Amino acid sequence: SEQNKMIKKRYLIDQATTEIGMGGYQFDASPEEQADILRQMDAMVAMWSSKGVDVGYNVPTDPTDSDLDDDSGIELQHAAAVYKSLAVQICPMYGKQPNILLVKTQEDAYNAMLSSVATKPTRQYPERYPLGAGNRRYRRWGY
Repeated sequence: SEQNKMIKKRYLIDQATTEIGMGGYQFDASPEEQADILRQMDAMVAMWSSKGVDVGYNVPTDPTDSDLDDDSGIELQHAAAVYKSLAVQICPMYGKQPNILLVKTQEDAYNAMLSSVATKPTRQYPERYPLGAGNRRYRRWGY
């Protein structure tokens, strides 16, 4: 839809490098580094998806098919969880330790994302399940 503006993968990578103090005018990731970070982001979100955390990210079927200018597929509310998680993950590439504030805000953003995409499984108890353990007798006539 028109109001759901596309968030490009490049934006998420730029935000991640900014989070670790490597963004902006003083640092430009080489095309190779950007491609490495893009592959890491694709793999990270694919792993989340395999654990049932689906944020709508546009995961390529082939790692070489991903492009920085691709629409990420995610909504703005999940962007921070993606780029902050990516920032923590790419710190070792630059010989850095993620700072405490980044780790804390990453955990908060990730947990907020989890609670918004989590689906509660509906449970149907079998008839033989004992009453009183979450199972209720079917009351057709109201008694």
